Amino acid sequence: MSQLTVNNLAGFEHQLDLDLTRLAATDSIPERRLYTYLATYPHMRAAVAGFGRIAADELFTTISMVYGLMPTAMNLRRGDMEPFLAPLNALRDTGQRLAPEELNGLKVLVNNSIVGTSKLLHFLAPEVYPVWDSRINRFLNGEPRPATNSVPRYRDYLADFDRLRVDAGFEILRASIEAKIGYMVGAARAFELIMYMSDALKLKHVPPPARARPAVAPVAVARPIVPRYKRDAYTFVSNLGTVTLDLAIPDTLIRDGYLLSAHYTTSETLQLAAIAHARRNLLISDNGNWTRMNALGRQFSIPGNALLARARSEAGGVTQAIRTERAALMAEIATACATSLASLDATEVIATQLKMRPDYMIGLEDFTVPVMMIAGLMDRVFAPDPQEIAPYQALTREMFTRQMEGQFGFAQELSETALFLVIHAFDYASARDGASAARGILKDGIAISYGAPMASRRWIREIKLGDVVEDLGENLPESYLAAHALTLGVVNGHADDVPVHVLGVGTPILIMMIGFLLKGSRAVSIDSSAPMLDAFDGRIYGTRSAFLKMRMYRLAAHCLIDNAPYESDTPFFSAFEARHPSDWAGLRAELGITANSERREIEARLESDQALVRRYIPFFTRLTSSSDPFFWDLRVSRAGHNYCILREIVDHVRRRRDNWPALKAWTEAEISRYAAAGAPKWARAVEKSFELVVKYKLVDGRD
Repeated sequence: MSQLTVNNLAGFEHQLDLDLTRLAATDSIPERRLYTYLATYPHMRAAVAGFGRIAADELFTTISMVYGLMPTAMNLRRGDMEPFLAPLNALRDTGQRLAPEELNGLKVLVNNSIVGTSKLLHFLAPEVYPVWDSRINRFLNGEPRPATNSVPRYRDYLADFDRLRVDAGFEILRASIEAKIGYMVGAARAFELIMYMSDALKLKHVPPPARARPAVAPVAVARPIVPRYKRDAYTFVSNLGTVTLDLAIPDTLIRDGYLLSAHYTTSETLQLAAIAHARRNLLISDNGNWTRMNALGRQFSIPGNALLARARSEAGGVTQAIRTERAALMAEIATACATSLASLDATEVIATQLKMRPDYMIGLEDFTVPVMMIAGLMDRVFAPDPQEIAPYQALTREMFTRQMEGQFGFAQELSETALFLVIHAFDYASARDGASAARGILKDGIAISYGAPMASRRWIREIKLGDVVEDLGENLPESYLAAHALTLGVVNGHADDVPVHVLGVGTPILIMMIGFLLKGSRAVSIDSSAPMLDAFDGRIYGTRSAFLKMRMYRLAAHCLIDNAPYESDTPFFSAFEARHPSDWAGLRAELGITANSERREIEARLESDQALVRRYIPFFTRLTSSSDPFFWDLRVSRAGHNYCILREIVDHVRRRRDNWPALKAWTEAEISRYAAAGAPKWARAVEKSFELVVKYKLVDGRD
């Protein structure tokens, strides 16, 4: 690793003239080469980004393409590409870099050149691998420079990139490069380009002029209209990615909207956002904080849950000693969250969110309340008081107001983007108080995070709604009840038609019930990664007996015992079934299944024999990271199928939102279907949630 700093790079970046129009008109051979280097890049990126799974054809094409930028001809040093397909597809899927031995082997394949290998890897994963070559080596190491064709030296260069890309100052350089060159530039490309161009132009380090602090422009009075389209009055939005938006797979384009977290905003996802924007999809930018909050929550969950277990075991109630420990742990969490928040560059977060040109943005927020919930410190056994979290709710409102006023910059852009205030709470009363305090805050909508309540694995026998403690009659899973209590508190606390975005809920039955609970809101959007993650994990959504989330091998076993092949009307399932037909009768005969067969035995057999599953009921095959195109097809199809079930639910709600009796009757009927088909305890939690919503929901601010 070198001593390279952002200040070093800044001393060169400000000198770069990347005017493509000027370079295109020159007759100078060196400048024509620089023009070629700059002008061809986005087209090559777009071509490789359009590939699906990386097989031999795609690998050959990409290697040949990048060698168009090399002074030597391509020479494949070995013929066997198969060992590299799996790690290269894993790289594209997850951003996981190649292991050292894989990188060494790929170098041997690609002309035994780490320069050519770095270019190949960059175009396959442009945010993970920057390009390396002799100019960059000379920039870093001077003359005489060490050998360029060195894997260890390239890995040192990667370490430099990883270290500097998270520096807030580097984002300023990247944005400056992007503005100069006129197309989207990721961090890895900017990192390489500054060094490459500086060496090519033989620049010397010159300290950059002081950057004037941008003046804060007044925010326009007129705010964006929410929703823009009737379609968005009640909608589910998918996480934006290649699984959910692929121009080569037309069915993926039926989605109504997308959410992209700042944490996952890359040049690739921004290209997808541009496609979605052109199609007038609803685009929502999340601030990426759940990743930070979840990490902090894990840090404190062991001591927090140990304390909770001791509190629950106390026969005479929670002792003062335990309360003292809880207060100390809460203070420790507050300090850790404040430290994490202080290290966050708010201007950089906002800049990243705005890159996708969103319709809605989730505003800045404090982390403390969700972390305390994840750690178990807001459990009912502690009799938590809403005033314990009021300072952190106030901090979120303060940050949000400063953002809305443009104090972190981007005042004009934010005046054209709907901004949603996050309300964090742990129960009905704290949500009601937080929403009530938010009444006077200028905002375009409210965001309710379901992340902490939905992460709960606890069971409860009672729930507090204001001053009333409702006895549930039995122990029930907390997550559904807690999530509805939060939403009910927000609705009753704010008491108007404010637009609402619900963060982190993808369970079909909950999306149906949110439609009933938020009927008064003029716009409701819901996001979750659950449809994808459930599809990958073997959970299939259904509508036949109820809006259910089903374990696929249990579902398949029931279909086989009942001699009723699985069917679905979603376009994803129909298209997949046409390409990979099922043979339920053949599978039933091969396994000798009758109406009296044991379900668990069938489940176990299907789970253990994937070759059998793929041969007879391919839609139920367990997903793997294999480079086989079948698995990419299956990944997209199952995730799309799950999305379509949720879209059917929001369509039902949308058609009934203007007819309260019809919406109520439909919701009641669907809950009855769920109660008959779902797991008993979870079904009872749904029924109880609905009962409490009907009992405690205020209508137009009145009981």
